[in-house]
Amino acid sequence: MQAHPAPKPGANLTPPSNSIQEAMRSLSNNGAAPSTHVESSDMSVGAGLHLPASAARLSNFELKSDPMGVDFKPYLQQVLAEVKLNWQAVFPTAARLGTRGQVTLEFSILKDGAVQKIVFAGQSGSMALDNASVAAISASNPLPSLPKDFKGDRIVLEMTFMYNMPK
Repeated sequence: MQAHPAPKPGANLTPPSNSIQEAMRSLSNNGAAPSTHVESSDMSVGAGLHLPASAARLSNFELKSDPMGVDFKPYLQQVLAEVKLNWQAVFPTAARLGTRGQVTLEFSILKDGAVQKIVFAGQSGSMALDNASVAAISASNPLPSLPKDFKGDRIVLEMTFMYNMPK
């Protein structure tokens, strides 16, 4: 029996022509032109590469508790600013590379500002995005104390972290 030589790496690849577009075409979609259409449910790496840098945003920031007549707007602005700052510090590489998804978290803030019980209300499907969202809130602990006029012992907030999602 005759031994066959091992194939050389890249032996089955056709060298691309001088055109970058043709090289891309040969590597994707079996020679068809690369698609620029992105489905909103697509959470694959690279899906958000051509979205603007502002595609990472917090939305649906909501007080789920009864404010008991207290104006929480200034307090919530402080919380949002602090979480955004810490989110930038833990922003995942996967999102920088275009991974798409959204993570919704619910969490309690005690009277002294201590964050308690972070719970997923919706996950992204990407552990990196989910973990970064939790880390942004955890790194913000403790948050400022609740407003002095508030008579409750805690509030519950819901926050959605958007990664490379179209507006």
